[in-house]
Amino acid sequence: MAKSIYTEEHNEIIKIIVDKRKKLGIKQIDMAKKLDISQSNYSRIENGHIKIDLVLFFNICSVLGIDSIRLLKLIFKNFGG
Repeated sequence: MAKSIYTEEHNEIIKIIVDKRKKLGIKQIDMAKKLDISQSNYSRIENGHIKIDLVLFFNICSVLGIDSIRLLKLIFKNFGG
């Protein structure tokens, strides 16, 4: 049986990223261009079908103006890490 990538932590990170992107009025296609990936792959990230690595996480946070270290601390605090 395949292990799910839908952990609470992963879902919360993605939710924060999606909420911030929408709040800023940035379209998925524009995020994809800034990250130098396809819109399809960016959509798959937001839908939880692709788990993001640390480099992509930091790049996404940078584009959205999110303090990545603060976000990681919040996630670990909330989920007992």
